[in-house]
Amino acid sequence: MDELLQRLRQEGRQDDSGNFTLNPERAREVMAQYQSASPERYPLMFVAAACRLRASGLTLTDESCFQLEDAVLKPSEIEGLFCHLLTDGPLRYLGMGMLMAEKLEASWVKLSCGGTQLTLKQGKTLVEKAIPGPLRIEVRGKRHWFRSGKVPMAPGRVLRNWARLSPIPITIDGAQLERAYRPREPLLGTLVVGDLPVNAPGLVERLPSPGDYRAALTVGSPGNKETGTNQDVPMPGQVWCVVDGVTYSAPGLLPYWVRGVIDTPLARPDLTLSSIVQTEPIKALASELLDLLAGLIDTLADERNPEAADEIRSYAAWRGGPLGVRLLNKVLEFPGLSDDVLSLTLMQTAEMEAKCELAEAAEAHLRRALELIRERPRRIEALFRLGQLLRAREAPDEEHVGVMSELLRLLDKVGRSDSRTMEVLEVLAKRAEGEEARTYNKRLLDARESVQGSNHPDLAPILNRLARLCARSSPLDAEHYRQRSLEIWSYNQGRGCEEPPDQR
Repeated sequence: MDELLQRLRQEGRQDDSGNFTLNPERAREVMAQYQSASPERYPLMFVAAACRLRASGLTLTDESCFQLEDAVLKPSEIEGLFCHLLTDGPLRYLGMGMLMAEKLEASWVKLSCGGTQLTLKQGKTLVEKAIPGPLRIEVRGKRHWFRSGKVPMAPGRVLRNWARLSPIPITIDGAQLERAYRPREPLLGTLVVGDLPVNAPGLVERLPSPGDYRAALTVGSPGNKETGTNQDVPMPGQVWCVVDGVTYSAPGLLPYWVRGVIDTPLARPDLTLSSIVQTEPIKALASELLDLLAGLIDTLADERNPEAADEIRSYAAWRGGPLGVRLLNKVLEFPGLSDDVLSLTLMQTAEMEAKCELAEAAEAHLRRALELIRERPRRIEALFRLGQLLRAREAPDEEHVGVMSELLRLLDKVGRSDSRTMEVLEVLAKRAEGEEARTYNKRLLDARESVQGSNHPDLAPILNRLARLCARSSPLDAEHYRQRSLEIWSYNQGRGCEEPPDQR
């Protein structure tokens, strides 16, 4: 934006203190480099202008003539139209719409109102008198109207795709456009907030709007595979915002498992007029809407439909806390869940229960998951979490060692040697008995030495344990470990180092 303003200022002039006027010719040249990457959306600029001008409607005829009913412009506004490309308002929309149409290589674009006409042709403008009449924009396309080898989308289809939620009526060749949000199937449910017109199949829950906005959030499986400009509803994981009757993309504003549309005065399109600027207020509104979605998700959970399991699990993960735990426990009761989905849900439930300090329930769910999981990486994860719970509740050594021993065997099979492996060895070295204890402590000692060197204080406890374990069966080894511990004690002058055991 700074670069754009600087380039525009180079060709402007100062009228008086506090006022600045753009050179229209220079403004058009520079804006052409920054404007929408989808110039076929130019009809939407005329919809937005009509909304700002409080027109009673917009009429499109012959895919080329737009009439803004009961909207009026002054002759001076028409003459200086392109001086307002950086000013928020209807004149900017009209100017950008004309530039976008020209970018599609239109033969010419004409705007007329009252008795003044502005013609844009081959980068030049001409203002002249015309027959008095309503505000009209006419776009004359070339015989072969192509852009990058593709025929641009027809204006009528553009309006049907992205102007369905316009507050003013839109008429296309005599037929009025149905102004409603129409999400496609397959759907599980739709939450409608406020008086937004929605025509949706399946479960629909309506709530009054707690703020100055309207919205529809749709939960469903990703069945819509269409991409590109032919898409007329949000894909799963997308949300659209309505600004001045036009829907703009806001990718990533909502999580992947929900799509929707939000009509809010907080939204503003970016400089390309193709998506919204995701400000902190918009993000906060999206979070508020997800909170309101709880009722619909709860209803879906009560229906016990296995097809809704993924969306409910995703919402529970986002929400967390007691509500998330309650939703996940409902999913566990769904009939017909595959072992894969059931084991994933069990692990997710256990993780969330552990965070909520429901250790007993978390442990039970992890043990149930281990009965189903055969895949090695997921089994490793489940065993590691179970080990953490056992350590937290100070489980008996035998129980803890059994779980950690299996975990270590799996880690060895996949060839992992990382902090997690070291943590498992630490537990086994302290809790195992007999020959197993010596084996684990020797392995832990080797692992620590390879990372920390031969004189690190952390080696002393391991050496001392080995000295005690070998005291009866192998006194020479015991003395060797004790002497090494004594050397480390001396090297570190006793600071932060465990004392070596007595010679006795």
